[in-house]
Amino acid sequence: MVKRYKCSLLVVDDEPSILDTLKILLSSEFDVLTADCAEVAQQQFANHEIDLILTDQKMPRVSGIQLLEWVKEHSPKTIRLMMTGFADLEETISAINKSQVFRFLLKPWQPDNLLEILHTAANTFILERSHEQLLDELRQLNDKLRDVNMDLENRVAERTKALEEAYSELEHKNKMLEK
Repeated sequence: MVKRYKCSLLVVDDEPSILDTLKILLSSEFDVLTADCAEVAQQQFANHEIDLILTDQKMPRVSGIQLLEWVKEHSPKTIRLMMTGFADLEETISAINKSQVFRFLLKPWQPDNLLEILHTAANTFILERSHEQLLDELRQLNDKLRDVNMDLENRVAERTKALEEAYSELEHKNKMLEK
């Protein structure tokens, strides 16, 4: 049986009760890290590989949108999700465009719906990484094939040169025999 990869998930919210609830709810499915502000979240990125980030939109000092823009720049492979209790269409569009938010969730969220969205994000992350690994393997195989091809071309060129020299020598000897 193949061991399933457990994605890391950073949850960022300035409300401790939400962090505690989400950690309890999600810990069986994800390696959950938490942060109560953007600065702590950035420290988490410095100390851990983070596959997914779920952040609140409204936070003191640095907003969720600003945090996700930072994540996009510093950890572009991390899947970015945002949750909010405020459904401001302009800010939502801004978040999606500026930080390329994968999904936007409204509070209060339903646990089943939240898990489904996070599973989709995790599967997307895993598929993208698998795709990258396959591309790397293909590049390595292409490099090896190129080397083998160059080696074969060199051997063919050497053999062709040897045959041409042998043919030239044979012609020379045939001319001597004719004389």
